[in-house]
Order: sequence, then structure tokens, then C-alpha cells
Amino acid sequence: MKIKELKNKPKAELERMLKEEREHLRNLKFDLASKKLKKVREVREVKKTIARVMTLLKEKQGSGVRVVGGSKKDEVNKVNGFDKLTTSKS
Repeated sequence: MKIKELKNKPKAELERMLKEEREHLRNLKFDLASKKLKKVREVREVKKTIARVMTLLKEKQGSGVRVVGGSKKDEVNKVNGFDKLTTSKS
């Protein structure tokens, strides 16, 4: 499912969809392990859909700033509504 289609859905529906997609992925993994799955690519597509839904849920939560791999020296500044990561020099 495309991200544009997902953006129009309410938070409750996204949470329901996330639960369903995770269950679908679980079933695909079982089918893959038992050699029943013919379309292996479907696993990748479901994983990407889960990631899209989780991203939109995070955006709707307004979870704030995400610093990946940052240290205590890193500082986050708001610049024109965007988060800017600046590293202090020591």
C-alpha cells in the first residue's frame, strides 16, 4: 500500500492495519519455513508496509526528536520548524 493512501487513514485504522500486517508476516514466515510460500518477495512487501504504517503512527503521535547514534555531546536545535542535529566540539 502506498504512503499517500495510508496518510488519509485515522490512527485507529492504522493501528488495526499494523496488527493485521504483523499477523500476516508471521504466517508468511511459517509458510516460508515449511516451503509452502511461492512468492518470497511478499515477505519483503509486507515488511515495508509495516514500516510505513509505523512511521505514520510515529508522526501522528508527535513523538518529538529522534536522535540515532547520538552521544551526550549532541544537541538538537529547532530551525524553521525542522530538527537540526548539531554536535558540540570538544
